[in-house]
Amino acid sequence: DMNTRIQTPASGELAILERGINNMAITLQEAQDAQEERMAILATVLDSLDALVYVADMETYELLFLNKYALNIFGDITGKICWQSLQNGQTGPCAFCTNDQLLNNDGTPGEPVIWEFQNTVNQRWYLIQDSAIKWVDGRIVRLEIATDITKNKETEGQLRHLERQIMEISERER
Repeated sequence: DMNTRIQTPASGELAILERGINNMAITLQEAQDAQEERMAILATVLDSLDALVYVADMETYELLFLNKYALNIFGDITGKICWQSLQNGQTGPCAFCTNDQLLNNDGTPGEPVIWEFQNTVNQRWYLIQDSAIKWVDGRIVRLEIATDITKNKETEGQLRHLERQIMEISERER
């Protein structure tokens, strides 16, 4: 308990030791409070994003973190295997998994991989950025940030349809 202080009628070297221990406890408590504040800020930012954010172990595929946006779509699947929880019909790691593209030859994080994909659980289209990052325990994990682009895809489809109609009309008029 960082709030407990030593209070003895000590004098001399014991009093110096007492002050040192109490000062150390105060310093540790202040550091812990600052860390908790930084964590609260980070959680607020990640949970405010209008994007799905998750972290998965690159070897075991275990989901280590999901932001609020992801939790609202998939529920609390932290600790589950990503390919079993984020997609339908998978019997093993996804064929489109980017894990093998995220590391340099020496095993260090490489460039992000940016791609589009339609999720098989909710049928929504996402613009995805996958990156290898160093996790809090030192291992390299995959960070995925996926922004819903379903409306853009629908608009693209409508534009293609209009283009075809215009082309057909143009060809008929020739």
